[in-house]
Amino acid sequence: MLSLFNEVPWRDNDINRVDAVILVATHKTIKRLKQINLN
Repeated sequence: MLSLFNEVPWRDNDINRVDAVILVATHKTIKRLKQINLN
């Protein structure tokens, strides 16, 4: 979880912050699922 927060460029707005975390988490999850499917 911590590495996830470090990759997101924080803004003053908490809503943007949450959206960014969700976007990164979703992207990483999709990437991981694709890797599993390839194997």
